[in-house]
This record gives sequence, structure tokens and C-alpha cells, in this order.
Amino acid sequence: MSVDVDASDRLDLHFTATAWQDKSDTQAGQLTAIWAGGPSNSGIPGLIGGAGSPLFSQPVDGLKKDARAAAWNTDWPMRNDSKFWQIALAANYDLGNDLTLTSLTSYSDLKYSSYQDTDSTALSLLELLPFGTIKYFSQELRLAYDAGKVHALIGANYDHSDVTDRIDYRFEGASIAYVPFLPLRLSAVQSSADQTHKTLAAFGHLEYAVTDNLTAIGGIRYTNAKVNGAVCTRDTSANQAATTLLSFASGYTIPPRGCYLINDITGAAPGSRNVSLDENSTSFNVGLNYKLANRGLLYASFSRGYKGGVIPNISGTLQSQLDPAKQERLDAYEGGFKLPLFGRALQVNGAVFHYSYKDKQVRGRIFVPFFNLLEKLINVPSSRIFGQELSINARPVTGLTLSGSVTHLDSEIDKSFLTYNGSQLYGDIKGSRLPFTPEWSGNADAQYKWGISNSVDAYLGASVTFASKSNTTFQTATLPASQFDIPARALLDLRAGVTGADGTWTVEAFGTNVTDKYYYDTTYFSLDTITRFAGRPATWGLRVTLRN
Repeated sequence: MSVDVDASDRLDLHFTATAWQDKSDTQAGQLTAIWAGGPSNSGIPGLIGGAGSPLFSQPVDGLKKDARAAAWNTDWPMRNDSKFWQIALAANYDLGNDLTLTSLTSYSDLKYSSYQDTDSTALSLLELLPFGTIKYFSQELRLAYDAGKVHALIGANYDHSDVTDRIDYRFEGASIAYVPFLPLRLSAVQSSADQTHKTLAAFGHLEYAVTDNLTAIGGIRYTNAKVNGAVCTRDTSANQAATTLLSFASGYTIPPRGCYLINDITGAAPGSRNVSLDENSTSFNVGLNYKLANRGLLYASFSRGYKGGVIPNISGTLQSQLDPAKQERLDAYEGGFKLPLFGRALQVNGAVFHYSYKDKQVRGRIFVPFFNLLEKLINVPSSRIFGQELSINARPVTGLTLSGSVTHLDSEIDKSFLTYNGSQLYGDIKGSRLPFTPEWSGNADAQYKWGISNSVDAYLGASVTFASKSNTTFQTATLPASQFDIPARALLDLRAGVTGADGTWTVEAFGTNVTDKYYYDTTYFSLDTITRFAGRPATWGLRVTLRN
């Protein structure tokens, strides 16, 4: 919902309210391989890796190449239950003398839960329930000057958010549930990370027309971000086996359902850990735009930006394992062109760019005693991406539009860094590509539109998207991870519809992945299994769109 109010000849207000609710099913994964990741149980009949293990009778759905094939524990509901609402107010006041004061205020509230069966079997090897709340407030004030050759902006921003974040883990059938030489069976724990985020920022932006064709651009933003949180892992099972085990390991008596993180930092009693981040950053950008005689554009820019640090929420046993990920820095160099040709019947855009990352935040793994390798956001000290992209949009005849784009990415971790990859191998990942970065990707689209009356148009269209092979983890010659490859794919979509000539309504029949190509976007190790999530199979539907 949105409401616009012209409060006076100088003041206008824009109010928006948004809300949604999600009670959809969560996607079930597909088992692709059995990989007992915990202690060796080969001599214990009926357990993971042992004779008669029920795991070996589970269907390996990932090898069927059927997006609809999947398995899950029917005791786990496999559903989302999330609610979100937001209100926002934008106020613009004309101060005169080419000055405008703007206030942007918003508040949002999110409650979420999402049942997930990550082992992709009918057994209870690893089921997760992330749930929590986020309450977020933002206030921004900015002053804009717009006259002649100068466009300038200065402002300040304040953000505040309170986060409660929980994850329930259930794994009574997994190999890690059985403690060697002790009559204990682990079954369920909960990790938590309650946090408060406060961010203060001041910024400025300037565009100056050096000549009629050449514009210089610059901007700067200083940010102070504070995060304070408490992290905890506790045993939520009936038998409190993890509490008993870690009381024995630490030499302290941990109360039932108490936080059991062993304090390997100061040697004090186990419990929750208070974690804080206080990070400062100065982001900036500089650039030049040159307008060509045919309304084309040449541009070059350099920018430096930051992504804030993150306090992790994982099931740990030692307090040192809950160290936060530091802020990530990106230096981006880019140059390109935008060329309208043949009376704008053809538009060609291209760019070359180089991204240099410091402390890039990447999904990695750390070793956690009793729980083996767990996923965590880690900082890779140095990495880079060198890329090129090209796009075209052509209208060769009336009604026909052809478009396409292609992107090439050469990514690499360019300095030594020791860590685990998805194959549970430990070593130097220098030379690995960044996860989830295919070398080639792109799309092509064609649409023909014609009038069937004075007020109604019809159209037919088709599009293809493609991506080359990538990997979900780090991979080098000495750290192989071919089982985590994501194969290359090309997907075909079709559409046909009718639309009002004034653009106020459209009725469209569509088909996505019409060849029913089997593909997947991610694959990962989950305690005792390797799991993948298949992409959507061939889907057909009807879409109705109304516009004011």
C-alpha cells in the first residue's frame, strides 16, 4: 500500500506499508552419496558405516536426474512459517535556492522459522529448524543541491536492529551421535546468537559537469558499525548426553540445558560467550562519464566498499570457534561503454572490471570436536575477480526485439590460506576459484509483438539462460572436490500473451525450463551424506498483471 500527500507547495510525503506471510513447504534435498563423517563405527553393527546400517538402504535420489525425486524424515514438518511487515515514510521539503531536504524513516519486523531436512534421507541424520526475529529501524536525512553544472548531496544515516537467532539441530541417527567408548548417544542441540546492531554513517556525493560532454563523479561515506551479541550452544535432548560429555571434558558441572561452550579463551567455566564488533570504514568512489555525439557513453570508475562483519550462529563446543567474520573490503575498477547504433535500432553495452577482495566472507568449514566439520562464514584474506561483460538489444524490424548478454569471470584466491574444503580436506586453497562463480554465464531473448486491435496487442517470446560449470567449495590440484561440482546448464523458457495497448493489463501463458532439463544450484556435505537441491523442473502457468 502507498499513499502520496502534497502537504504544501514545498512539502510532499510518500507513505508505504508492506506485509507478507509465508507458509510454503521447504524444498527437500536429494541424496547423492553416503559419506560417514563422524567417528569410525565400522565394527558396530547397525550404525553408520557398519554392517546392516539403515543408511545404505536409502534411495540415492540425486543419481536419478529427476527433480521430483526426494526423501525426508516424515516426523519433520518441512514447512516455512514466516511473517513480515514494514512501514516507511519519505518526506521531501523544498528549501528554495535549488536545495531539497529529504527524510527517510522506516521500521520493519520479521518473524521466521523454516524446517529443513539437510541429510535428504528418511532417517534422522541432520534436521534443522532455524527460527527467530529481526526488528529493524532506519532514519536518514540528506540535503540535495541541484543546479547547473553541480549535483551534490550530503547526509547522515542511523540504523538499529535487534536480532534473536536460533537453530535447533536433531541428529540422533548420525555417526556423531555415538560417542566412542562411552555409553552416551547425542541427539539434539540448539545454537543461538542474540545480537544488537547499531550503525552510524555520514556521506556525500558530487557530480560536476566539466564540459557539456564530460562529467566527474565522486562520493564518500564514513560508517561506524557496532554489533554486540551473546552466542550459546545447549543440549535440548531428554538424556542431556552432550551436557554430560562436555562436563566431563571441561572438568566443570554444566547445568541441564545450560550453555556448554568450553571456555578455551580464559579457562573460566563453560557458558555463553559475549561477542562484539566495532568496525569503522570509509567507502568512496570516483569516476568519469563522457557523452558521445550519438548519445552514447564512455565511463571509467574506481570504488571501495565494505560489507559488515558477522557474528556466527553455529553449533560449537569451544568458545574460540565463535569468532566473528570481519568486515570485507572490495576495490572495484571498471570501464565500459554504452553505444546506441543505427538510430537506436541497436544498443551495445560492454564493460571490463577487476574486483580485488580483502577478507572476503565465504562459506567455509571449521572443525568442531564431537561434531566434525561445521559450516561457518570465514574470511579469505585475498582474492580477486577479473571479468568482462557484453550485452546487446536489437529491434531489426517493427515488433521484433532481440537481446542477449554474456559475462566472463576469472576468479582466484591469490594468496595462501589454510582451511577445509567441502571434501573435508585441509590445506592451502591458493589458486582455487571462488565458490559459485561460473566462468561463463549469460542469456538470450527474442520477442515478437503485434497489434490485433486498436487496444490489444499480442506477443510471443522465448529466452535461454546458461551457465558454465562451477563448484560449491574450494578446489585445487591437491584439494580435489569434484563431487561438489555444479554442471553447466542451459534452460529454455517460453511465453505468449495479450496485453492492453496502454500497458494497464497483461494475460500471459508461460513455461519455464520447458525441456525439463535436470540441474541443481548447490550441493554440500551434511555429516554423513552429500546432498544437492535440484532446480525447478518444467513448469507451466498463467499470469495476470494489472497496473494503474
